[in-house]
Amino acid sequence: MKFSLSNKGLSPLNKIIKIGYKNSDKNYRKLVGEAYHNAIVGEYPNFTMDYSMIKVSDGKVFFEIPTAWEYKDLNFRVFMSSNDLQENSDSRFVR
Repeated sequence: MKFSLSNKGLSPLNKIIKIGYKNSDKNYRKLVGEAYHNAIVGEYPNFTMDYSMIKVSDGKVFFEIPTAWEYKDLNFRVFMSSNDLQENSDSRFVR
């Protein structure tokens, strides 16, 4: 359950992670492992991810400021207008 939460929690950040660690030996799978060990908090079955414990870049990453956001039914939805970070979607979901 912790591994699944780590993977699902980082999935919306995958493109940012690829940009942020472009010149590094660290990759998405290594960050999933770090999130598993350091960012999953709580007791079974109520695990949650502490996003403040995840470093998504080895340096600065440029991306556009979100144009809008919405919090509804325990979902936080961020709208961005950058085509560099998204291929076919105008939003990413984090739960």
